[in-house]
Amino acid sequence: MKIKTLLGFNEYSLIVCNESGNLYHLSIIDQENKVHNFEGIYPTLQTAIEQGKSVIQNLEYLQQNTSY
Repeated sequence: MKIKTLLGFNEYSLIVCNESGNLYHLSIIDQENKVHNFEGIYPTLQTAIEQGKSVIQNLEYLQQNTSY
């Protein structure tokens, strides 16, 4: 597995690794240092990055709507 991208995005860290071919592994580290792992098949690295950003937006939404 090779790290292809490491990005800071809206207080989250997005790590995109390539396992083989179009198989990418997304890891997202949140503000509480929790690691969220996702695997998927994406046609390009850019598509995997965009999916990671979308997941971060969903995590932010969930965090905002479940906080008291």
